[in-house]
Amino acid sequence: MGQVTASILVAGFVAFLVIVILKKTAPSYGGARTWADFANYGAPEGTANWIGPALVLAAWAEVGAPEMRNATATTWLVVSALAGLLAVAMSRPGLRTLRDIFLSLCAIPLTIILIIEYLGGDGSEGQGSLLNGVMILLFFIMFVFGALINFARTLNIPRIGTAALGAVELILFLLLPFNVDVLSQTPVEFHIVLGVIVAILGAGAASAPGFMIALGGIAICASQIGVNIYLWIDAQGAPSNVDWTGALIIIGAQVGAGLAVGVRGLSRVRI
Repeated sequence: MGQVTASILVAGFVAFLVIVILKKTAPSYGGARTWADFANYGAPEGTANWIGPALVLAAWAEVGAPEMRNATATTWLVVSALAGLLAVAMSRPGLRTLRDIFLSLCAIPLTIILIIEYLGGDGSEGQGSLLNGVMILLFFIMFVFGALINFARTLNIPRIGTAALGAVELILFLLLPFNVDVLSQTPVEFHIVLGVIVAILGAGAASAPGFMIALGGIAICASQIGVNIYLWIDAQGAPSNVDWTGALIIIGAQVGAGLAVGVRGLSRVRI
């Protein structure tokens, strides 16, 4: 029951972060007045450079073959650092579109696999239930709604796949933050709140890809670092099976992007 309470608190905290990040990622001219205006929301370019590769690699490690899950920490650190470095190198206007399309194409199948694994379950209580299916269906319907707005007005298409992955990572974190299915152990009022959040994330993933990728970055940081630290502390020194792969990927992507930015800055210095 303690983990259920912690899950509810985490969900509330993430909802608060969504509101805060929404204001921080608003364009300079002010907040959105229409759905189409949300397309201009997004993380600063320096942050966005590492979030996309980190999202894709973290999901890849999560759903990948056992050989990938058993890769050494150094391997994931080096691969993610190279991905972050390459993302910055391809951040120029012409190459950026190709980079975003490539990440989206990688993210789409990973998103589908994550959803299938969630609905299918792995024996955890409540997974695959009707409520879980309703949440995913609601996400899909609102995603289609947001995509129609995107195609009709903003044409911000290259990052939709990565944004969908970010939204799904955040939704799954809200529904299973400690591998506890909160839908099966919480009152209907909480289900309604989660349903509203899921609907907003679904529409936002397609109509505001930059913003949703930023939220996805929060989700993987919270799930791969924050939750792991909690589980490690909760173990009280006892042996635990906490998987730090996602945390290494996040750190590696940030280091790689930081190095690329540093090298780019030094190359502009005239001696």
